[in-house]
Amino acid sequence: MRLYPPGFWPLSASVACERFGFFLLTSLLLMYLRERFALSAAQATDVLGSFVAATYLSPLVVGFATDGRMGVVRIAAVGYLVAETGYALLLADGAWPLGVGLTLIAVGAGAAKSAPQALATRILADSPELRDAGLTLIYLLVNVSAVVGPVGGEMVRAQLGWPAAFALSSLSLLV
Repeated sequence: MRLYPPGFWPLSASVACERFGFFLLTSLLLMYLRERFALSAAQATDVLGSFVAATYLSPLVVGFATDGRMGVVRIAAVGYLVAETGYALLLADGAWPLGVGLTLIAVGAGAAKSAPQALATRILADSPELRDAGLTLIYLLVNVSAVVGPVGGEMVRAQLGWPAAFALSSLSLLV
């Protein structure tokens, strides 16, 4: 294993944990909406699609609003806090906590989405021979999280129920 500069492993772990919770949530959201809120397949798909679209559009809005004002580290930290609040709201059963929670997760994920690449590039600036490998490792961790999150989430949901699955996504962001 390569010796990466200080800060690289915590950054990689934070990205993996955030993506774990996100992919866990998105994999279960459709079923949750159908089961708990009795939405039709079309309605539940609209909610899921809107949520995913918002997570991809929010970096543009957040980036524009904070450009040059907060810095990458602060905006990532605020993004994680906002998303964590959203995940915590999912533990409450109801339509308004779900709507507000999903909105906060989309905004928070958007705020934190561009930070890992920028921070990794800064951390690895003095080690150009590690830059490609380091960024590849972060993407690998994201993809592993995309597999492990849904599987782990469904296992927890099947054994302990919806609140436990959402608590797992919330805890992953706290880690």
